[in-house]
Amino acid sequence: MIKFLCFILLLPLLFGGATTSANEVPNMDVYYNGQKVEITQAQISELDKLIEKVFDNSRQMPALGVSLHDKTMEARNEGVWVEYKFDETKYSEELPFDSLLFQIEKDSFGVNLIRGVEGKYEGRCLYFDLDNNFDSVYEYIITIAQQPKRVI
Repeated sequence: MIKFLCFILLLPLLFGGATTSANEVPNMDVYYNGQKVEITQAQISELDKLIEKVFDNSRQMPALGVSLHDKTMEARNEGVWVEYKFDETKYSEELPFDSLLFQIEKDSFGVNLIRGVEGKYEGRCLYFDLDNNFDSVYEYIITIAQQPKRVI
């Protein structure tokens, strides 16, 4: 099962102090220029560690961003994106979500977590101010995405 280290650290902020059991660990999808990236369990584990480092000492701030589903899906066609899908609806600041989508950008010290509800990414985002940037995460995903695919 995926170690979801990043969000274990963020659970008190995201879920109002609720704890998460191993059965509640979400699935992770990675996208590069609109294409889903094939990623192994070992790569997911390493990616979790890198994301955890980015979110060390992060602060949830009031979000100014609002997502429109069609625009979000269009934006996901460019760049690097990570999506977490949960088995049940979660809440942060009384805002529901069953998935979170966010863009990985170099030199970025802030991130909007776009809340997904029943397959739609619409409504207010969750924003985190970061002490660290996404450079290592970005480079890691680009390296994976550009590896030749093996034919079995």
